[in-house]
Amino acid sequence: MAERGPAAVTVSEVAHRATLNRTTAYQHFRTRDELVAAVFADLAQDVARMLVAPMPIGERIDHMARFFVEHPEVTQLTLHQLISANPLPRDAWEQYLGELRRITSNAKAQPGVDVEMLGYVLMSVGILWPLLARAAHETPEAMERATERLAREVKRVLLFGVLRPEAWPDLAAEVALPDEST
Repeated sequence: MAERGPAAVTVSEVAHRATLNRTTAYQHFRTRDELVAAVFADLAQDVARMLVAPMPIGERIDHMARFFVEHPEVTQLTLHQLISANPLPRDAWEQYLGELRRITSNAKAQPGVDVEMLGYVLMSVGILWPLLARAAHETPEAMERATERLAREVKRVLLFGVLRPEAWPDLAAEVALPDEST
């Protein structure tokens, strides 16, 4: 799937590459969409685990921004799921929203955050940025610099739109412009 995208995958080819009998593979996955959905569900769980890994929020944003750029297959699979009108794995989505609720449900956050819509906004960035970064930047170095800029702006949006900046001094210091540090 990472080589040619999910639309080019067949259950037969996967069975052949895995040195499995084709009949055995078809007993588990009757269609390509079932196979893609299973792979996507596993990948979504991996991403959800990264979202709840214990690390400072700024570091987590940096990590996730780099992860999605370094793993464009996540974007391909997500787009395939959405275009195919298949739902995103519900348990991974709920775990993701749970982490956003944890961050936004205390005194360190602005009141009234719509967690579900915030989840969609952040997911949209994660899906679109790898595509845009590859199209707009010719070298890995340029893409890396642009991804760092993107992560900084995501932090600023969260800090000044979702969180209370005074409650997150480390994050505020991290995104402060040079003339704001005084």
